[in-house]
Amino acid sequence: MSNDLPPAKQGKTTGIINAERQANTGSLPKVKNSATSIYLRKKPPRRRYEIILALAASLGAVYFVANSFAPTVAKARSLMKKGDVDGGLAMLSVLAERRNCEALKTLAAFHFEGKLIPCNVPRGIHYLELAAYHGDVEAQVKMADLCAQDGYRAAAFLMLAADSGEVASMCRLGKMFYFGEDVHADYGKAKKYLEMAAAAGDISATGLLGQMQYQGQGMPSDREKGLAKLRLAAGKGDAAAGEFLHTVEEAVADF
Repeated sequence: MSNDLPPAKQGKTTGIINAERQANTGSLPKVKNSATSIYLRKKPPRRRYEIILALAASLGAVYFVANSFAPTVAKARSLMKKGDVDGGLAMLSVLAERRNCEALKTLAAFHFEGKLIPCNVPRGIHYLELAAYHGDVEAQVKMADLCAQDGYRAAAFLMLAADSGEVASMCRLGKMFYFGEDVHADYGKAKKYLEMAAAAGDISATGLLGQMQYQGQGMPSDREKGLAKLRLAAGKGDAAAGEFLHTVEEAVADF
């Protein structure tokens, strides 16, 4: 039996039904200004920039959601202050595994202080040492202080800090090797680090270099250049340079 209506009843309604059937099969007739045109309109293709904007919006939403749940040191601290110590430690541990130096230093501080978690100094040193090896200058200097009894280990951490541009560590190394503080005196190494510090503007390093140059320690003796450095350092308030300069001037006067 045919599904079409009898010829006598075919009309406007039948045309609409047939148009719907053809639209569903993908075969769309060309109809102009008829009642079936509403069923034959195709959705206009999306422009490229609209697609790009839609993708960007989707990616932005994903990024926002991901970062909302991303672990941070601030979130970990907040959790611990609210009483969720385990949750905060877990978050810090995740960050520490990613070599996050701030997380490593935070874990070290918690273990040193023993406030929110039991005090565990060796564990604190472990985390601080990891931060130092991962390039954190503050951790490197603190490790040097903790290793003060082991001069060479302290010097190793100070060298890391000096290579990162920490001027105080350069000067400290220079003085360690000059005076032989917990290490064997080495004028060559003292000169190297004092020159680095002096070039960065450290006045005490300039004064000690002047003293070395005046006395010919680690470099050829040049009294005029040595005195110039000493006067420069003393004029800017370096007490050690002033004392040495005064001693030299008294010796010259007595002579």
